[in-house]
Amino acid sequence: MEYKKGKETKEKILSTVKQSFYEVGFKKTTMRSIADALGTNQALIYYYFDSKYELAHRIIDEHFYRASTVFKKYIDAEEDLFLFSLLLVRAVLREIYQNPRDLELYLHAYEKPYCDKSQVEYCMLVCQEHGMSVDKKMAEIAVLSTTSVWSQLYFNAKLLSSPVDLDEIRDTTDILRWCYLGFSREEVLEKIKEAKQLLETIPIQGIPLLGKMN
Repeated sequence: MEYKKGKETKEKILSTVKQSFYEVGFKKTTMRSIADALGTNQALIYYYFDSKYELAHRIIDEHFYRASTVFKKYIDAEEDLFLFSLLLVRAVLREIYQNPRDLELYLHAYEKPYCDKSQVEYCMLVCQEHGMSVDKKMAEIAVLSTTSVWSQLYFNAKLLSSPVDLDEIRDTTDILRWCYLGFSREEVLEKIKEAKQLLETIPIQGIPLLGKMN
């Protein structure tokens, strides 16, 4: 009974946060405003979640999982997991680009370090698929050290000698991650190119990060 109550409370918090992110945006959403919307105190929110960043990461993780089931009909993940992982993130990001609130959440969420367990698992499985020896710690370092690249490059682009767009940031993240794990830059770029070509054949699915599905 206690477990069920805790699960229901967490789901209620996540639902309220998603609505707030959608209506007022990530920056204006605070732990206090979340508590106020739920008619409770901040202590309850902090009991389940450390910060609004953790809440954002949870929402994004669930979104990627939900989207992966949709995009699996376009490519067999078991046939080429490396290609699928590169395609999935680009397909989901393309969906996110359709809504300014979704993009705002995604960009700001990764201002804080985060190690996505599903990405760690993908890294280990892909390397295993290619006969490469990579342990969990190495995969965690690869994910943790590159996840924040997204926000760092986007919000600090003015420090670069020339503009950088979102696609280039995504490519850079993948190059850094997979090269650290042992792939050559040429291998990664070739697989990214393949993922982009495949993505062009797949229609936008209307899977929002926030809000309701079309």
